[in-house]
Amino acid sequence: MIFFVKRLKIIYTILVITKKCRNGGLTITALLIKLFVKNSKNSNLPVVRTRYGLLSGVVGIVVNILLCGVKFVVGSVTNSIAISVDAVNNLSDAGSSIVSLLGFKFAGKPADEEHPFGHGRIEYLSALIVSFIILLMGFEAAKTSIVKILNPEDVRFSVLSASVLSVTMAVKLWLAFFYKNIDKRIDSPAVKALVVDSLSDIAATGATLTVLIVSLFSTVHIDGYIGLIVAVFIFSSGIGIIKSTIGPLLGEPPEEAFV
Repeated sequence: MIFFVKRLKIIYTILVITKKCRNGGLTITALLIKLFVKNSKNSNLPVVRTRYGLLSGVVGIVVNILLCGVKFVVGSVTNSIAISVDAVNNLSDAGSSIVSLLGFKFAGKPADEEHPFGHGRIEYLSALIVSFIILLMGFEAAKTSIVKILNPEDVRFSVLSASVLSVTMAVKLWLAFFYKNIDKRIDSPAVKALVVDSLSDIAATGATLTVLIVSLFSTVHIDGYIGLIVAVFIFSSGIGIIKSTIGPLLGEPPEEAFV
């Protein structure tokens, strides 16, 4: 009987939250926080901080795997290399979210004799790993762009390809705002890295979309040059994360939230 009552309460809560969403009183981000982060207002508590971190990781994994699956199917059906490559990019983003999730999982462990200040520095370590993934993405973008400059190929515009890339950018933009919202609550270097990772992905996808649109009006091969510009942006983003995380890892006093 108690089990049945608890389930009714959960269903009622979901219905109330859904109604608020429909009336514009609650965003998707607020809905996720309401459902999965207990005592969400007390974000200064280590256990609540960990819940926020785990939520950001899980959402990132789910969203990026879904995007990867959709792009892979569409890319295979339309024989679009641009979408297929973008699918691999989403898979690497899912990897970044897994790294972040594991980082929060281990960082949430309480302090012990060997780690009197806790395990909070693991957040910085996970952010550093994500920055290396971003740098790798920048390197691959630069390499591909140089190949395209040396060996230019005609780009064929496809309504389906352009539509998929546009929807992807919209979803990734929402994900970036979602991460930003979480970061405002817990001020986490790992989540900050995920924000940059999402923005880098948007830049890369936007470059591909731009090339597709330009191909409608011109035969000039600009994809390689635009790709290089995006690669520089991605590199600078990755280096920025490294600069902000390397200090605490090398011995700076940990912030109070990480102790």
